[in-house]
Amino acid sequence: MIGSTLGTRRQLQGILFLLVIHSTATGFGLFLLPEKWFQFLGLEVGLQRFFVSQGGVFHLLMAGAYLAGMLHPRRFVVLVKYAIVVKVCAAVFLIFYFLFVHGVVFILLNGVIDACLGWLVWIGLRQFLNENDHD
Repeated sequence: MIGSTLGTRRQLQGILFLLVIHSTATGFGLFLLPEKWFQFLGLEVGLQRFFVSQGGVFHLLMAGAYLAGMLHPRRFVVLVKYAIVVKVCAAVFLIFYFLFVHGVVFILLNGVIDACLGWLVWIGLRQFLNENDHD
């Protein structure tokens, strides 16, 4: 159980709010941060920022999906389920990328964060659906 003081709907909304903030910050960060910041984090951008910008667009679109799920979790339950899939896939990708391609701690940290967020959404959604099945 996440906690009994808040209703399961509010708990799920709070978790999804974290996803909205995380994806919005990541999206704008990919667009706006200078290359020196990426280098500081151990990442290489290269001369072409197209794929970094594309990643920024993806994160902003996902923030919109998380926001819709947050505002109306019952109506957009499919988006909440999709958020879990996205976070699990992101975590697996980032952890494998860290292990087998480029062992930068920042990549591993983001993989762990995505795994934790996906797990929290899964727990929150399960509790929300279980409580609403008994209505």
